[in-house]
Amino acid sequence: MKQLLTIFSSIFLFYACSTEEVRPEAEQTLGQAGPLNNKKCGTTKLSEQRISEDPDFFQKRANYDAFIANRILEASQESAKASPIITVPVIVHILYNKEADKFSKQFVRTQIGVLNNAFKGTNGDISKVPEKFVKSLAGDTRIRFDLRRIIYKATDVEAFSINDFSEADIRNPNKGGSAPIDPVHKLNIWVANLDGFAGAAFKPEHNVAPEQDGIMMNRMFFGLFESDTNPLNLGRTLVHEAGHYLGLRHLWGDDALGPTGCRTDDGVGDTPNSSRGHTGVPVFPVVTCGSEDMFMNYMDFTDDKALLMFTKGQTKRMRAAFDFETRKNIGIFSN
Repeated sequence: MKQLLTIFSSIFLFYACSTEEVRPEAEQTLGQAGPLNNKKCGTTKLSEQRISEDPDFFQKRANYDAFIANRILEASQESAKASPIITVPVIVHILYNKEADKFSKQFVRTQIGVLNNAFKGTNGDISKVPEKFVKSLAGDTRIRFDLRRIIYKATDVEAFSINDFSEADIRNPNKGGSAPIDPVHKLNIWVANLDGFAGAAFKPEHNVAPEQDGIMMNRMFFGLFESDTNPLNLGRTLVHEAGHYLGLRHLWGDDALGPTGCRTDDGVGDTPNSSRGHTGVPVFPVVTCGSEDMFMNYMDFTDDKALLMFTKGQTKRMRAAFDFETRKNIGIFSN
């Protein structure tokens, strides 16, 4: 952003694989949570918790930003050869209350396919990006997600909290959850009924222990499925949370404090500043901070069909995260 120094080879190819999972219409809202997209991302809640737990959080956050800025600068001065492919091994935990809630292995693979297409920039609707932002398109981030294992775990917990693990813990088998697998070297993704959020991810700057790290997904918004009532049905909530897991923030900036007008941003030079998140399917242009908002960016809150892109600057920030302490053992580098 201006203050700082500086997407599914066709999605429709996957529908045939995903339609075996039919979601009851009653499951397709967040009920008491209010407007569905207002509760889309719980990562802000995790940041708030880290602030309450760690009095040095903001200093550590500033140190993280300085580290990333320096690493991006170093990368710009390195060889002009193509950046290596970075592969993230993935473990998916499916926690279910009844047999009918178990997603098939093909359904899970389809969701990971959506994730990879977004990070490759090969989503079939990428052409919908406004001309204003075409030059900012990331193209291929050269980050891949490799599904290594799917774990199925029956649970009596009706809904897990994303931040209160006193009684139920999505990561603790003694509290209804599923234990992480090799969290130092693998991204663990838990899919279950979540209390009030579509998804949440621990970011590198949160500096949590490996066994706590990972992504939590509400089963109602995981995967690719047809729906007339659920606007988060194209698998892009996981794309959003994966962006957080690799260090991206919401476009309006300091997500630990909530939207703060135009005074903060996300630390990325090619994502225009905006004062808030957007919902639904906005019509371009939308202006909140004197320039057109990039509401079609994966790190906004619009409906899945309106989320289309990462930028080159976001790609640099995500790739730099693999050199940071909490992510340096996750990626496998190859040419």
